[in-house]
Amino acid sequence: MGRRRRHHSLLAGTLLLVAVTTPLGCQVTWREPEVQQPDPVVIFPAELARTCAQLRVTVRLLGSALDKDTLEADACLLESAHIELTDTGDPIDHLDEVAYVGNPNPFSSARYKITATVRPTTQGNVRVHLATRIEGFDGDYRVLRSRGLIERTVVERLAELLGVKPIEE
Repeated sequence: MGRRRRHHSLLAGTLLLVAVTTPLGCQVTWREPEVQQPDPVVIFPAELARTCAQLRVTVRLLGSALDKDTLEADACLLESAHIELTDTGDPIDHLDEVAYVGNPNPFSSARYKITATVRPTTQGNVRVHLATRIEGFDGDYRVLRSRGLIERTVVERLAELLGVKPIEE
C-alpha cells in the first residue's frame, strides 16, 4: 500500500509541475494606459491682443506657419499649417508619443494641425480654446486620437511667453 501512495503522490506532483509550467491557451493583450486629456479650454490672466501675438510665436516655435490668422475686436482665431511628425528630437515630434496608434505603428508618415480660439472673459482674462487634429498616413490620411502632449506643450510654451500661469475662473 505504501508504494501505491508514493506512486500517486509522485504522479500528482508531476501533473502539478506540468500544469504550472505549461503555458495556457490564452493570450495577454497589451493595452496602452489611458492618458488624462487636458482641458481644451484654458484661462490666462492676460490681454487678448498679447495672448494672440504669443500664440503666433508658439506656433512658429513648433515649426509651423499660420494657415488662418483672424483678429477681431473681441476674438482671434489661429490655425497652424500642417506640422510634420518626424520621430526625431523632442517627444512632441514622435507620432507614438502624441497619438494612440496601436502596436505596431502602421503609418508611414504623420502630421498635425493646431487650432486656437481666444476670447476675453467677463473677469478681464482670456479663454484659450485649443484643438489638435493628428493624422497618420497609411495610403490615406486617418484622424488619430491625441494623447494630449501637443496641447500641454502649447499651454506650457504660451504660459512661458506670457509670463503667467493658467488660472481657474
